[in-house]
Amino acid sequence: MAKSKRSKHMRAMRKILREKLAKKDEVKRLASLKQDNLIPSTVPIPERTANDEEMQVGGSGTSEFNSRTLKNKDGQYPSWLSGRQRKHLQAKQAVQKRNEKQKKMKKNAGKVTKRKKTQTKNKAEAIYLSSTIFRQIFRRLTSAGGSGDTGIADKVQQLITGHKVIVFSKTTCPYCIKAKQILSKYKLKDYKVIELDEIDHGNEYQNVLGKLTNARSVPRVFIAGECIGGGDDTERLDQNGDLEKRLKKVNAIEK
Repeated sequence: MAKSKRSKHMRAMRKILREKLAKKDEVKRLASLKQDNLIPSTVPIPERTANDEEMQVGGSGTSEFNSRTLKNKDGQYPSWLSGRQRKHLQAKQAVQKRNEKQKKMKKNAGKVTKRKKTQTKNKAEAIYLSSTIFRQIFRRLTSAGGSGDTGIADKVQQLITGHKVIVFSKTTCPYCIKAKQILSKYKLKDYKVIELDEIDHGNEYQNVLGKLTNARSVPRVFIAGECIGGGDDTERLDQNGDLEKRLKKVNAIEK
């Protein structure tokens, strides 16, 4: 209830102040019109009253009070405002300043977070771009020289035709391990495993195999010069019995 009375009292004071400011503005307007000879000189102009003087501080005529904050440009309150009313206004304005400061801090924190996200994104893009460029350069270097590719293709062809069973594999590939484990169940003869990650130019070997079989993945399992596929294909053929039949057909199993 006390707060409601104070708010009502402050609204009444602001209303009085606005009326005083409006009255003073009207006096100034009439004086200006009279000076410019836009109205007859006989028109009376109200004189400044004692209450009007209270609207000024120091009598300078330049320190007018704001109708919202009840302060002049120098931050002073009118003399007719009581000490309790001044304290109430000061407390209210302090709360407003604190809220504005908190909003500014949140805004600055948001800008910092956004800047950090942008920097992280730019860094990730730079790393991706540099890695892409490195891969392109590496591929160009490893694929340079047509005669070298032809020689590797001949070697691959010789290996395929020179063995009844051959597997082009990689030591860390789980599908390669699965295919080799399946083939190890049979006592194979003329059986060879080429680990592409342990030989020179393994990447070129894999490129040639990709062109021959239309699949660059490993493993590449060949029986009598024919590719039967990868790890899953070898497992499927073993489960339905076709793998053993093919191995026996080319006489790749020891008796």
